[in-house]
Amino acid sequence: MSPQAIDVSEPYLSCSCFPDDIEREIFFLAASPDTGNCGSALPTAYLCRYLLVAQRVHHWLEPVLYRVVDVHNQKVAKLFLSSLRPRPAFAKRAVKVLHLRPAVSPEQGAEILKLCQGLQELTLRTHHGGDANQLDVKNPLLEPLRTLQPMTLSIDLASAFYGPTIFLPDLPLLLRIERLHLANSWVARRGLHIGLQELCQLTHLSFHIRPPGQHTTHIEILCEILRRFPRLQVVVLWRMEYHDCEEILTDLERHNLVDHRVIVFNTAHFATHAGPGPKNSFWEVAEHVVKWREDNNKEPFDVPSDEPALDLLL
Repeated sequence: MSPQAIDVSEPYLSCSCFPDDIEREIFFLAASPDTGNCGSALPTAYLCRYLLVAQRVHHWLEPVLYRVVDVHNQKVAKLFLSSLRPRPAFAKRAVKVLHLRPAVSPEQGAEILKLCQGLQELTLRTHHGGDANQLDVKNPLLEPLRTLQPMTLSIDLASAFYGPTIFLPDLPLLLRIERLHLANSWVARRGLHIGLQELCQLTHLSFHIRPPGQHTTHIEILCEILRRFPRLQVVVLWRMEYHDCEEILTDLERHNLVDHRVIVFNTAHFATHAGPGPKNSFWEVAEHVVKWREDNNKEPFDVPSDEPALDLLL
């Protein structure tokens, strides 16, 4: 959504023939992503119109509108901040899922994160506009990141680490989360060097890999992850669309890394299942596949043919 202040000084509907609890449920159903055409989310403009119906409807639905926020440029960031600055308690209570895109400045991102301290899920992709390799450049995001307590994080490491040296445990947030997606394509190659194997509290991990034989070390880092993470439930390996999935699985078997928790997904469909839309998140799809393998005593790399998000697996 792209939030902005809503004027409800002259509501269209001041009274209703329904009891409040029934009327509230009607509007909640109308605002639900599952009630749009063919299960698609309603456009934000429609939700904003609902907020204009009456003051009580505005009070009911505004937290729904702000629950999942996609801040994709600096203009949207300004509108979002202007709406939430006067009411930080609402920001902390209402915003649960936040996507900060590359066009958002680190300074805007830092102010937004200071307000949205009740996050359950964060996607962090902001980029420093200058030379982020200068050691004297202070990253404004670090302070608000220290106090966040989300369960799920998707991060471009350039958003948090300025300079040539990256060691993941140096960012305290990475030691608290349970589900982590690393957006950088070089993570498989340098995972052991940046301390990925130290994040032993993770239950879900996702990163990109290269096909076998292309100077990749994902075998080594994957071996350490499977050995050292006692709570691990899911590992998602993202391949490029032109990479042969069977070749990757064969290489894992050759290195004795046959594990029912390992899922190989197609990067071509990443955006569809990782954004703010209503489609199943790739985490949910991966969990479903792992549970299906466990419940049906399937081979470690088998996949269900009736999986609704089968595009990820092809």
